[in-house]
Amino acid sequence: MSSLKDLIIDAAEIATRTRRGLYYLAPFARRVSFASQQLRAFNLIWALHADGRIRSNDRVAVIGAGVAGVTAACALRAYGCAVDIYDRASEPMWRQREASHRMVHPNINFWPAENGLLPTTSQPFMEWYYQPCTKVIDRLFDQWKEFVANDPNLLKFRGGHDISNAWGDHGSIFLEADPNIEGTEYKTAIVAVGFGDELVEPKFTTIDYWKPDTLESDRSDKKFKNFVISGCGDGGMIDALRVAYDFGSGRLAIDAAATLAGTEIEKLLAEYDKPWRSLADEYMDLARKIGEDPTYEPTRALLGSKLHQRVGLVIMVDSKYDNPFKSGAAPIHKLMVAYARTRGVIRYDQGSIGRATDHSITAPFSPNYEDKNTRVVVRHGANLGFGRLLTTEEVDEYKRTKLRLTEYNFSPAYKDYPALPPWPKYDPADPLFRSHRRPLAEQAIGDFGGVSKVKMTLDGFEVIHTGDLALKPKQLFGIATTFSLENEAPTEEALV
Repeated sequence: MSSLKDLIIDAAEIATRTRRGLYYLAPFARRVSFASQQLRAFNLIWALHADGRIRSNDRVAVIGAGVAGVTAACALRAYGCAVDIYDRASEPMWRQREASHRMVHPNINFWPAENGLLPTTSQPFMEWYYQPCTKVIDRLFDQWKEFVANDPNLLKFRGGHDISNAWGDHGSIFLEADPNIEGTEYKTAIVAVGFGDELVEPKFTTIDYWKPDTLESDRSDKKFKNFVISGCGDGGMIDALRVAYDFGSGRLAIDAAATLAGTEIEKLLAEYDKPWRSLADEYMDLARKIGEDPTYEPTRALLGSKLHQRVGLVIMVDSKYDNPFKSGAAPIHKLMVAYARTRGVIRYDQGSIGRATDHSITAPFSPNYEDKNTRVVVRHGANLGFGRLLTTEEVDEYKRTKLRLTEYNFSPAYKDYPALPPWPKYDPADPLFRSHRRPLAEQAIGDFGGVSKVKMTLDGFEVIHTGDLALKPKQLFGIATTFSLENEAPTEEALV
C-alpha cells in the first residue's frame, strides 16, 4: 500500500519522460480555497523532502506567484532550497488585490466538515484570518516581504516573465519564458499557476470574479428588474446570493452556518456533501424545514431579515444540471439558494445563455440579454492556467488520474515542519510559538468586532474583552482559546 507521502506526490506528478522532476499544484478538486491550496502546497513540499526529491541547497523554480505558489516557495525555503518564483505580473498575488467586495474565510466552503467555522488558519507560516480578500492578500504579502528580506539571495521573485514551457528530468529542469531568462536550469520545478483569466461568453460583458463590480448597487438602485446568473458553481451561487440577500460580502454565509451549529441540518449537510451524492430535493426540504420548524428560528430570522422579498429577482441558469444542488458548490451556499427559492426570490432553470449566433437566453423563461431591465452575469469559471504548460493529452491524463487523489491533500500530512525565520516552528505547546502568534491573535479579535487583549496562559490564550464579540472561536491559529469579560467577577469555582 502506498504511503501518504507517495499518494501526495502521485497527485502532483506527471511522470512522462520529459516532465520528470516537475510537480503540479493544479486546482483540481471538488472545491478549492486559499487555505486548501496552501495546505496542498505545504503537503507537497513536505512529501518531496521526505522522499529525498528535494534537499537543502537545491535550486528550485516555482511557476506562478498566487497564494499557492508563494506558499510553496516559502515552504521550499524552510527546507533550505534556493527558490526563484516566476509570474507574468510585476508582483506576487496580483489577481485578488482589488477584491474588497469578497470575504475570504479559511474553510467555510468545506463546512460542516473539518472545523468549517474556525476563522483562522493553523499552519507553519503564511497565516491569515477571515477578512475581506484585499486585507488577506495584504497580510500574506507582508509576510512574503518579511521572508524575502531575511534571505534576499535565496528567495527571489522574478516578475514579468510568462513561462510557456517547462521540461527536463530530475536534476535538469529548464524553463522557456517570454522574455527570455538566463540561468534557467533547476533541480525541480513546482507549477502553481492554477486558474487563469475568467471565461468569457461572446456578446456578454464578463467582469472577472476578483474585480469590483456593481451587483449590489444595481439591485439596491432598482436599475434592473431581474438578474440572470449563468453558472451554478460557487462563483455563480455567490453572485446570486449577493443579489438575493444583503450578503455582506460573504459574512451572511458564515453567520448562517453558525446558527446551524450542532443541529440536525448541520449533520444532514455533512452527509449530503459526499462526492457520490446526487441531490435533487434534499436541499429544498432543508430550506422548508428552516422556514417551518421552531428549532431553526435563529436561522430563519437571520436569513429572512437579509432576503430581498422580490419574486423572480434572480434567475439562475446552468446547462449541465436539472437542479442547482448537483453542482460542487459549498453546502452553505446551496442551502441559502434553496431558502431564497422557497420564497420565490431565486428561480432556477436548466438552460444556457445564447452564443454569439443566438443572442438570447435559451431556457424556459422570458427575459433575454437585450432586455434593458435584465442584467446577465456570466460565471462559467476560469481558464486553466497550467494547461498552457502541458499538451492536451497530458492535461486529460492529469484530470483522469489525479483528481481521485486530491482527498489526500485536505488535511495536514506534514510533521514537524521546519521554522522559517523569523517565524518559529509551529508548535501550539511551545510558549515561543504562542508568543509569536499573540499579536496576530489580537489583530484578528479586533477585526472580529471587539476591544480586547489576548493573554497567554499555561496552555493557550485567554481573550479578555469588553462587550459582545462577533466571534468567539475555540482556537486562534491552532491555539486553544477561552474568553472572559474584563472585570468579570470570579466564579465560586475559581475561588476554590
